[in-house]
Amino acid sequence: RRVHVISYSAPDALLAEVDAYRDQLDRISAMVAAGDGEALEAVFTRAALARRAWGSRFAATTAVPADGPRDS
Repeated sequence: RRVHVISYSAPDALLAEVDAYRDQLDRISAMVAAGDGEALEAVFTRAALARRAWGSRFAATTAVPADGPRDS
């Protein structure tokens, strides 16, 4: 239901994000086509660092045990 509300309440903002994502994919596609491994490695390194930073923000509060979530 939230996606429906977001898409109708802020379509310009949503379209801007989709366009920015498409631009990033186009740049990565060009790197692949050019065989630019160094640039691709930089992209993936930045992505890995961003994932780790994002995940560390929530690690202490949302950790799920290795054997699955517990019922309350």
